[in-house]
Amino acid sequence: MAHSTWSPLQRSSSTQQLQSLVSDLESLLESGRDLAADELPAFKARLQELVSESRDNSERLLRQSRRALRAGGEYVGEHPWQTTLVLAVTCGVLAACVMSRHH
Repeated sequence: MAHSTWSPLQRSSSTQQLQSLVSDLESLLESGRDLAADELPAFKARLQELVSESRDNSERLLRQSRRALRAGGEYVGEHPWQTTLVLAVTCGVLAACVMSRHH
């Protein structure tokens, strides 16, 4: 399996595809309310097609999520001091915010 790098653009594209799929399913279900008996096979075929697309999209999103987690883990492993510094600064800012609200 080829190792590819995750990017935020992939997330955006996948999110748009998923939203489009949901929209297609909603419109298909809405149009299916008044189906005649002879229209049922085409309706069922389209519904099966959308379910298949949904499975493909979910598998792709899972792969992309794993790549993103792996990339994050690799960054932390390669840059431990930078990561520690960012976490320390973040904790300091959060502590300052909490303390300033109590006074």
